[in-house]
Amino acid sequence: MSDTADSLPQPLGMSAPADGVGGLPAQLRAAALGPTHLVRYLKVFARFDAAGRALPSWNWAAAVAAPAWLAFRGLWSWLGLWLLLVVALALLLLGAQIVLVLPPSMLAGLALALWLGLAAGFGLWADALLYRQLQRRVEAAVRAAANMQQALALLAAGAPTRRRLWAVGAGSAALLALLALAAWQWVSEASSQAAPQAPPPAHATPIRPVEQAPAPEPQPAAAALPVWDADEAAALQQDTEAALGALAEAGAGSAPVPSASASPARAAPAAAPPAAKPAEPAAAGRAPPQELRKLYINVGMFAEPANARRAQERLRAEGLPVTVAPARSASGKTLQRVRVGPFTSAAQANEAAAKVRLLGLDAVPAVQ
Repeated sequence: MSDTADSLPQPLGMSAPADGVGGLPAQLRAAALGPTHLVRYLKVFARFDAAGRALPSWNWAAAVAAPAWLAFRGLWSWLGLWLLLVVALALLLLGAQIVLVLPPSMLAGLALALWLGLAAGFGLWADALLYRQLQRRVEAAVRAAANMQQALALLAAGAPTRRRLWAVGAGSAALLALLALAAWQWVSEASSQAAPQAPPPAHATPIRPVEQAPAPEPQPAAAALPVWDADEAAALQQDTEAALGALAEAGAGSAPVPSASASPARAAPAAAPPAAKPAEPAAAGRAPPQELRKLYINVGMFAEPANARRAQERLRAEGLPVTVAPARSASGKTLQRVRVGPFTSAAQANEAAAKVRLLGLDAVPAVQ
């Protein structure tokens, strides 16, 4: 082609670049760049030409909105690479969250650091990427055109226009709105799950006073039971003397129940009863009196019901059948009588009396 830079007409109303950035290479690049920030890019590319290679140069548009800038400038392969990098970083953050179980604040900080690194990389090298792409486009247009006029027309036809700028801006704004809405919903759900539920309003549910549970009654200490009143013991002993005599007479088949003395002192534990001999059959028509009576072991007469309950619990823990019933003493007072039984044989009564005495309680036999 024999056209020169001075004889070429300016395509599409484009004027020759000012500030000393002129010549045929500048006109070709200007046709490929379009009118947006034309002078700024021509100055940067003139510096690259002087250095003989592309140098890092900061580009705010590429740093802040890399996908929009790449789409506007027609760097589609680099836009695909940017999307792949974003997906890789997202997978990296997800893997770190699963493996390391990072807290949300640390995860957000890591994501911000990776995003800033990606933005800084594209901001520093965006001009170099555009410079190399323009070189390839200019070379392809010059080879395809018959003259320089056609080359400029081809480059101008593929240059980004203001219409493309508005389209990319609108698409970026819509995408940012969708991302902001998704982030707001995610934050709202996370905060609603983390925040405690608010109490119901006062008009919906009346406030009721909290009923405090009554304090438990202090359990009395496991102290020794009071000694049985001597007068009460003597009165009970007199009532059972006749029954003991009857048991002594009809002692065949079982050991006699040892009679307790009239004194209130506790007797020593009874010895184990000897082996009983086989009983002879009773005379016909004569029933032994002990079969018609029930044997009891009187443990004590208590004026305090709490003491009677403690004695009952101790006896019941030993597996003895124990009952507590009110009884009137000789002096007219109402006492709580604790006794063990009933038993059907003297051997059972003796064994129960021995267990009662081992507990440190009185054991006075009685017949009813």
